[in-house]
Amino acid sequence: QNGDWPIGFVGPVPVLKHLLIRWRAMIAANEAVSLKEQLAKNPSMLTAKYGRSWTLLHQETVAGSVPTVTVRVEAGADPRAMTNHGMTPLQLAKSLGWDKVVSLLTNR
Repeated sequence: QNGDWPIGFVGPVPVLKHLLIRWRAMIAANEAVSLKEQLAKNPSMLTAKYGRSWTLLHQETVAGSVPTVTVRVEAGADPRAMTNHGMTPLQLAKSLGWDKVVSLLTNR
């Protein structure tokens, strides 16, 4: 059943998923530090809207990036900002099941 894998181990997928999650968290943490510096130099990044009227908070919310969403919210990004289709970052986080991001956006 498990081939050469240890008993109770169903293959490399859980390990790879775990490594991917840790890798993404490390990248997001580094991005958060850089983002703080960028926002200090250019605070208009918080309110700028891009394609489909998405703010950077919308984009980071969709990515599920807790560290960068935290930095944006603490810097004053509006979690109620709407896209052309009337979606807020909170609605996007809920629709994607990003519970930690939902919590961040709800508490603001």
